[in-house]
Amino acid sequence: MREHLEVYRKENQRVLVVEFSSEDPDLARDVSNAIAVEYFARRKGALLASNSNATGCLEEEIEDLRAAVRTAEGRLADFRALSDLLIGRNHDVLATQQLSELSRTRAARVAAAGRAQSIRHAIERGPS
Repeated sequence: MREHLEVYRKENQRVLVVEFSSEDPDLARDVSNAIAVEYFARRKGALLASNSNATGCLEEEIEDLRAAVRTAEGRLADFRALSDLLIGRNHDVLATQQLSELSRTRAARVAAAGRAQSIRHAIERGPS
């Protein structure tokens, strides 16, 4: 049977050629198709096994990274506590948030003072 079978890959292509020669064309077709089906089934099985192995390795790596993140976050919290760096909204340092709010408040006060001054001038000038 092997002397009637030829399997090869086309050059520079991802094509696998399966040829089986027989005087019976149905037999030639069926044998070629059966070999191709078996080849792809085995290839799919190998790919699934490979993916499964990779998934297992990645799950271990992900768990190691999660543990490292938990450790780093704990160290960061300890550092912030020792340095009086309290955390407020949006994970910003509380002192930075307070300065930002103070700047906004001062800007609003200056704008209000400017509007009040404009109104005083308008009142002093009287109706136009």
